[in-house]
Amino acid sequence: MLKNRLKQEREKRDLSQRELSQMINVSQQTIGSWETGRTEPNSDTLQQLANFFGVSVDYLLGRSIDGQSLQMNSEDNKEDLKEKFYQLLDILKNNDINIFNGKEMQRQTQFELFSDIKSALENAEKMEELRKKTEE
Repeated sequence: MLKNRLKQEREKRDLSQRELSQMINVSQQTIGSWETGRTEPNSDTLQQLANFFGVSVDYLLGRSIDGQSLQMNSEDNKEDLKEKFYQLLDILKNNDINIFNGKEMQRQTQFELFSDIKSALENAEKMEELRKKTEE
């Protein structure tokens, strides 16, 4: 995931590997190695990249969908994640998105994604209800 997110963020800013390497003080070959997945940056450099791109480290590592960490430690965070999934469902349902991972997404794929997310949400809600009942 890191290799994809790193390349995506770099290209979003119309930067070449060489330009990015100069900005964060590493070699162009190093950027290339990260983007192909041959190597990964150390934790300090990863934080530097996150700061440079204005995203979280979790986002770069694929643990977040929007640049913010997806931590599930509190009820507020659980509701926030649930809300994000419902927002995504609305987007898919209204055909407001047709690009996924930089490529055009067919309507059938959108429908299948919508169905899968909706099913996952329904299952998660049922599991949460069962968990609460067993705690009582």
